[in-house]
Amino acid sequence: YRRAGGLRRQGGMPWRCWFPSLGAAAAAAALLAVFVLARSADTDDGPELSWADDGDSGFANGAIPDKVGAEVRLSKAERRALRRLDCDMCRSIVREMHVEVGKHGMTAKGWGSEEQVWETSNAMCLALLQKYKLDLSTPALTRKREDEDEESMLGAGGDAAQVMRAMLVLKMGCQQWIEDYGGDMSGYIFKAVRDGSPAAEGAAEHFCSKSVALCGKGSKDRRKKSETAERERRKTREAMLRKQEQQESKQKDEDPFSSLPSDSKFGLQRMLEMARDDPLHYMEEDAKERVRKARAELRCDVCRTVLEEVHREASKKPKSLRREHDLLPLFEAACDGGRDASVPTYFG
Repeated sequence: YRRAGGLRRQGGMPWRCWFPSLGAAAAAAALLAVFVLARSADTDDGPELSWADDGDSGFANGAIPDKVGAEVRLSKAERRALRRLDCDMCRSIVREMHVEVGKHGMTAKGWGSEEQVWETSNAMCLALLQKYKLDLSTPALTRKREDEDEESMLGAGGDAAQVMRAMLVLKMGCQQWIEDYGGDMSGYIFKAVRDGSPAAEGAAEHFCSKSVALCGKGSKDRRKKSETAERERRKTREAMLRKQEQQESKQKDEDPFSSLPSDSKFGLQRMLEMARDDPLHYMEEDAKERVRKARAELRCDVCRTVLEEVHREASKKPKSLRREHDLLPLFEAACDGGRDASVPTYFG
């Protein structure tokens, strides 16, 4: 968190204007992490702490990293609690992202604004940690008071290990949610903010109920139906790919050049390249002489034929596409007779 606090997003907006109290929270979180690890060092079911691999490129170009801070291995009870909070987490994330995107006018910055909104989704988990708290016993996701932070929660007599554990579980659950629905949410938020409707609360309700079916009556049945349809589409695509692979394999077996050794293929490739660069290379001298003579004798007929062909193609186009630079490609392609089926298609 300390490293992320000094980063700047694209557009020059510092991270600290998003999360003004992130510095104090980071110091408390670091001490609590050490405390949790010390208490659970001798137990088999204690939390395991590891650091996400943020790489060098993400920090070098100023982009927001996908994962920041610590990761833990969730227990079955914690995973079950996060599944029960899918709807609340969806509404909270969409609501906060809608507010931030609208506040900073990200959709009105022209080229690249879609990417900026997409990158903002990676920062929503930090916003969720700052503004919300997770109660694993209920379970419940509630919004913090304006004057409530990690230090006040610890000062009120809360268990430091449980507070830290709840923060890490909330962060991991948010990251998983962003991985599953972040792309769809970014596109929906961009369109909603750009078009000016609906408001943050309405956008959260519509997206979570209609788009991803995480909220509302019958959401489980709708989600199960959507997952079933997705599995059917995946099976259909796999069957189409297998059929295409079988056809390609059959065509490869029918190709007379497929059974040739590699050195023979390279020799044929070299011969084809030489014939392409110099079409007269493999001709006899008398044949070369006839070609040279025909070039001169057919010059007038070729000229007339090319002009007629280009004129016929250009007359099909609208007047706005009959300028000189529009006609040049037609002249360049006038002598092309299409693909030569007699030349084998391998090595490009």
